[in-house]
Amino acid sequence: MFTKVLDGTLSESLQQYASQIILISILSIITIFRKELSCNSVYLVDKQKPNEKQKIRHRKLDSHSEWERVDFNSCPLIDGLSDCVQIKCLTYLHPSEILTLGSVSKKAHSLVNKELLWYRIFLRDFAYVLLKWKYGIEKVNSLRDSHWNCPEKIVSLLGRALNGIRHRRNVPSMKEFYLVFAQTWSEFIIAGYSENPTLVSIHGHVFNITSFLDEHPGSPETIIMQGGGKDASSFFEAVGHSKSARMTALQRLVEIVDLSCCRGDQSLLVGLRKDYHDMNCVLPLKRSKVRKPWALSHLRQKLEREKKAMLTQARKQLSRKMAARGQINVLGNINVYFDPICYRWKAWYLDLDFQPIFMDNIENDEY
Repeated sequence: MFTKVLDGTLSESLQQYASQIILISILSIITIFRKELSCNSVYLVDKQKPNEKQKIRHRKLDSHSEWERVDFNSCPLIDGLSDCVQIKCLTYLHPSEILTLGSVSKKAHSLVNKELLWYRIFLRDFAYVLLKWKYGIEKVNSLRDSHWNCPEKIVSLLGRALNGIRHRRNVPSMKEFYLVFAQTWSEFIIAGYSENPTLVSIHGHVFNITSFLDEHPGSPETIIMQGGGKDASSFFEAVGHSKSARMTALQRLVEIVDLSCCRGDQSLLVGLRKDYHDMNCVLPLKRSKVRKPWALSHLRQKLEREKKAMLTQARKQLSRKMAARGQINVLGNINVYFDPICYRWKAWYLDLDFQPIFMDNIENDEY
């Protein structure tokens, strides 16, 4: 008897649970599909309007279809213009802007890599250094008997016949030559000019301190050894020159100014100026980090790595030379610089008579 009553109670409980589950399921379906089951006008309007996700998806599809319609072989900015006009227009731009334009299209990339374009930019920015500046002319003349490895346009520009150097290897392009020359011209030109004249590179600019040696608070020998004929920016800032000393350098000693090392609108500061009147941005009037000319970061890092390696190589070579002679006649440190005309690393040092001695074959470990 008791068993029958218990069975009846369980069956009633199961029926109640089943009915509750069915009711919950029906309510869930109505909740999920309430918009489809309702006749409310608000929901009818919403059905006609796409939601935000659909808008974003359609926008992406539209932009993708527009991207597929782009012709990467052409550039609207330069199409329809002759090559001469295109190159003429680009010569008014900063080198960084020209390189950026090369990523616009295949045609722009081809235009940006033309030899004539970078030759014109070189004439605009650095021709003065080699053609009109007397120290640049002297440096070029000292290389007349050397093996040149620069582009043919530069060889012709400097008045050297191409006969006998047509079988050169690994000749840089005009673009590569320009970018490397912009980084190395100052140390290349002033190398060895330690005394009569004494040329010094500070923050990318060249200063002629020959007439100031006797007036300088430090001894002339110290200036010649530490700064003459090389980049003395780190030494200049380490000493901590006063504002008056910096003003003296700006007013009396500036030989040539590299505008890419000035502070200001970099889109306008390209190339060099012999007579530059706005001297406030040439040298910082208080202790500052060393300023360097504009360059591609990977190119600057490459040159810095090579310079360190060549400095080690030059020291080893000089040590062997001094050991073979049984004497040491080196005054100060050995200096390494890159020659963009011969396109190779070179070194020089001062002997005990303050005369510069050049080492032209440090890359091949020969002297």
